[in-house]
Amino acid sequence: MALTEVVFITDKNSQSSISLKRQTFYEHLINDIIEICSIEGTRGVVTGRTSMRKIKIVVHCNDCFLGAEGNPAIFISSKTYRLLSIQGQASSEWQPVFTIACNSKALNLSILTFVGILIHETGHAFNVAAGIYNSEANRLYF
Repeated sequence: MALTEVVFITDKNSQSSISLKRQTFYEHLINDIIEICSIEGTRGVVTGRTSMRKIKIVVHCNDCFLGAEGNPAIFISSKTYRLLSIQGQASSEWQPVFTIACNSKALNLSILTFVGILIHETGHAFNVAAGIYNSEANRLYF
């Protein structure tokens, strides 16, 4: 069973679209990376809570705001979800602490850069799943 569900959202007014072939490629890449992160994340964790939850990756094919200006992806924590909901910028596809939202522009970056972004955001998700304090400073511990 895959640890991820990948959803591509296209705004009707958006000029951006992703071919089915590219979507399939990224779905496989994302699943492989998340699985590797989950396996590696169990090393050295002392909380006893090491199982990675199923993560939902939502790729927005429009120019949506994702946290800090220009940020290509964001882990949707409960706090982030509340803040973006208040601002009217949360997606109905998001599930707090189970979702990484990604702007489709990230798929135009080099594969290595995209993988780095995904690993970074998965680090945040792993910290939450493992009961570890989640911050920019420790998102690479897994």
